[in-house]
Amino acid sequence: DTLTHISITNARLRKESIIQCPESSTPIFLSSIPDENGTSSLVVSFFNFDLTGDRNDQTYLVCLENCQDFFKKGQINQISEETNVLLKRQGNCGFRGSVVTQEADGAIILAAVDRDHSIFHLLTGRRQSGKLKFKEISCHLGFQAEPIGIGVLHAPSGKKHTYYLSLRASAEIVVIRISEDGGPSILQRMPITGLSRSSVAIGNFRGDGSCQIAVALWGGNPTDLNTVRRGQVVIGDL
Repeated sequence: DTLTHISITNARLRKESIIQCPESSTPIFLSSIPDENGTSSLVVSFFNFDLTGDRNDQTYLVCLENCQDFFKKGQINQISEETNVLLKRQGNCGFRGSVVTQEADGAIILAAVDRDHSIFHLLTGRRQSGKLKFKEISCHLGFQAEPIGIGVLHAPSGKKHTYYLSLRASAEIVVIRISEDGGPSILQRMPITGLSRSSVAIGNFRGDGSCQIAVALWGGNPTDLNTVRRGQVVIGDL
C-alpha cells in the first residue's frame, strides 16, 4: 500500500521517497498524464483488497496532480476530494487498470476498467483553471466479465480510438469502439486460448507495418491458485 518515487540521474535509478496510501487500498496500476508545464500527473488505480471493508470500504481511480508536492510530503494518509478522485464506488476489487491518450487539440482521454463491476469507463477532460476536469461515460461488459487488462489502438487525428480488454474470468478479448458522440460500446468478442489473461499491448510486433495485439496469460487458474502452470504470450493480428 505504497507508491515509490524513483528518479533517474545519469541513467541510474535513485529512490527518492515513498507515499503511504490508505491501508488495504492496493495501488495496483499507474499511468501518467502530461501537464502543460512539462511535468506529469499520476493516475493511480486503487484496487482495494479489504474484503471486509473494516479498514477501507471503497475503490478509487485517482489523479495526483502536482506530484512533486505529494512526494515531498512523503505520505497520503487519506484520499479526499482534494486529491482529485476521478471515480470511486463502495466495495473492493475495483479499478484494475487505465490507459491515457492526449489528443492534438489538448484533450485528455482516460480509459479505465472496474474488475468486479465489469465496467469500462471512458473519461474525457481538459484543464480548467489549471485543474483537470473530466466527464465520464461507461459501458457494461456483461455478467462477471471481470476486465483486468486494457490496451488502446491509437487512431489518426480526428478519429476515435479502439480499446482492447482482457478478461480474468472469460477466455476472450473484448473490443470497445467509441461512437462519434463519444459513447463506448462492444464491437467484438474474440475467443482466445489459455488460462487467466492479464495485461494487453498493441503494436507492430511483427515489423511488417501491421498492428497486432499481445495478451499475457499468466498461466494460473483464478479458481485454483495452488497449481502452477506455464504462462504464455499470445499474439493476434488486427
